[in-house]
Amino acid sequence: MPTTASNRFINISACSFTRKSGGAVTITTVQSILLGKRGKQIQASGDADFFPTLSVTVGAAPLIVVRHQNAGLLTMLDEKATGSAFSFTANDAVNGAGTGALTFTLSNCHVVSHEADAHHQAVGTCTLTLSAYSSDGTTSPLALSIAV
Repeated sequence: MPTTASNRFINISACSFTRKSGGAVTITTVQSILLGKRGKQIQASGDADFFPTLSVTVGAAPLIVVRHQNAGLLTMLDEKATGSAFSFTANDAVNGAGTGALTFTLSNCHVVSHEADAHHQAVGTCTLTLSAYSSDGTTSPLALSIAV
């Protein structure tokens, strides 16, 4: 009988980037992963308006930012062509990779940037930023599966 999911997450596992040209690259020493959407904001005003009288968000491009400490990946993950895939698992705080663990997969993705940040008397970090597109304009390229 499975344990109830805690709905809290600790540690990242199974983090990988599969290049369109072939071959998965495992990303180790992951410190954090940020998931988000970059919407395009449109604002309008007119006449004597000082503030916008219309503000809407259109579109929502997925955005993933991975902070890791493996500087050796800086040159390996410079994949500008779209069509690659990225996945990782956010482990359940109680059950690990078992019940409640969330596996995210980003399809049709590409590297936006990959940067290193060196620190004085501390371990440096790298920041990998990924974005993606939808194959049909309506299906999100970001998929989620939950372990039961």
